[in-house]
Amino acid sequence: MVSNIKILVCPDKFKGALDALSISDTIEEELLKINPSFIVKKMPMADGGDGTIDILQRISGGDKIYCRVFDPLFREIETYYLSNGDSAYIEMAKTTGLSLLNPNEYNPAVTSSYGLGQIIRQAYNNGHKKIYICVGGSATNDGGCGALSALGVLFKNENGEILSPQQTVLKDIHQIDRAGERYQDAKFYLVNDVDNPLYGENGATYIYSPQKGADFALMATMEKQMIRYSKVFSDFIGDDKSHQNGAGAAGGVGYAMLSFLNAEQINGWKLISDISGVSKEIDKFDLIITGEGSFDKQSLSGKVFSGVARLTNGNIPIWIICGKSDYDITNLIKYNVVKIDVLSDLEATENESIKNTKKNLKKILQKSATFLLNIPSNDKTN
Repeated sequence: MVSNIKILVCPDKFKGALDALSISDTIEEELLKINPSFIVKKMPMADGGDGTIDILQRISGGDKIYCRVFDPLFREIETYYLSNGDSAYIEMAKTTGLSLLNPNEYNPAVTSSYGLGQIIRQAYNNGHKKIYICVGGSATNDGGCGALSALGVLFKNENGEILSPQQTVLKDIHQIDRAGERYQDAKFYLVNDVDNPLYGENGATYIYSPQKGADFALMATMEKQMIRYSKVFSDFIGDDKSHQNGAGAAGGVGYAMLSFLNAEQINGWKLISDISGVSKEIDKFDLIITGEGSFDKQSLSGKVFSGVARLTNGNIPIWIICGKSDYDITNLIKYNVVKIDVLSDLEATENESIKNTKKNLKKILQKSATFLLNIPSNDKTN
């Protein structure tokens, strides 16, 4: 039995159940119960959605800067962004996220990304010249026009009348005026985990709006409006970025950031792994434990697992722990996935599985003692 194996614990959140920080702490606690000689490094991960900037603060420090913005339904709330030197890290979920609404308020036909634009503007006005915009978990499907309104873009109707931010819906936009600040002296980064275009069968509306409250009839209507809006916007900027990878992120906010702010895209997992330094020391570990709430084919494209698999290049065993999954582990052998555990297998219903996430996570670790104690060490120095 080898006792000094080095384990990297790098899960994403289990959405609706447990955040990545808590999952990492729980796994470490159970690992050290099995063998106190294990060398455990915790690196909670994120894809740009809920909890991303809290993880970044844990890794690299920085200060929370509190401010007041509008939520998706134009109610004033207090939120924050992370300030670290000349960089600001903004989480859309904390300004115009789905988690800020009650389920009976979900309606992407009326929710707005205006609050995101407000906090971007405040970060810029506070002197930040590198602004990272983490766009997961949005409640909107407005093509980012709400955020752009807060940044000084004027949207006009067919009569040339300026639409107020609360009136601005895609069907009413016929003209665009680049009034206000231009933000040309700042560098913007779009932090996300998707490569969807703005519209089409894999676009923002058809892929993401159902979870935000849209039925099929509403999706069809919003899709037509999104296509028309993109044509108006493309004429305005002299370029069509609607089919660029990531344009469909956060209900089209990706499109707005790419078009208006000339944002550079970066995956959430890459941002965290680069800042933490994990990407440079990954080959020192004997085992990687990762996972997320729902493991499916999307996990192989831009999500945390895909990033971990890319970093290890198949050279380090990976253990996946997830909330639910119907994915066949045989398809993961090429990534050197040696074990996969699904928490929902331990409960009769999904609700019970979510409720008992922490308890079942501990149970799975406890049952894996034999597996863990037989992981060979690669004998690389720390």
